[in-house]
Amino acid sequence: KIWLDLPMAEKRYFKQHLSRYWNVARHRVPVEAAAVLDEMQSMGTLEILKGRLNGIQLNEGTFNIKFSTLGEEHNLNADVLVNCIGSEANFSRIDSEFVKNLIARRHIRPDELAMGIDATADGRVIDKNNAPSDVVYTLGTALKGILWESTAIPEIRTQARDLALKLLAV
Repeated sequence: KIWLDLPMAEKRYFKQHLSRYWNVARHRVPVEAAAVLDEMQSMGTLEILKGRLNGIQLNEGTFNIKFSTLGEEHNLNADVLVNCIGSEANFSRIDSEFVKNLIARRHIRPDELAMGIDATADGRVIDKNNAPSDVVYTLGTALKGILWESTAIPEIRTQARDLALKLLAV
């Protein structure tokens, strides 16, 4: 595990410029899965594309996808679409009435880097009085700004176990 104890400006630089490289190194594909992906690519049944997603429409069972790469617009149709960008960690961007209500009532707020919810390392959400809550907890991606290694299943499993034990002890 790596803990980044950097000044805020360096944390922002890491978030904006280096995180994609860290995630590539951290989330390596198992050899067996890589072999299947390579075979599918060589057979032409899988195409891996990168770019900025501009729109998706479902039309008669296929996805009409609009995206851009290096400023050039592309359109394609696909039977299957796999989102590999992960979940949204900036809660102010989440289009959910529940989340919007929690933010509006100041029950949750973004962490310093807007990569999750402001909370303690053990998942206690920081409340509107700037104190760790005794009743509102979070885990996983919502802790990414506090605990960088908070998006992989082993870490989430550990967080869930620790939180369950804490809640059962109350």
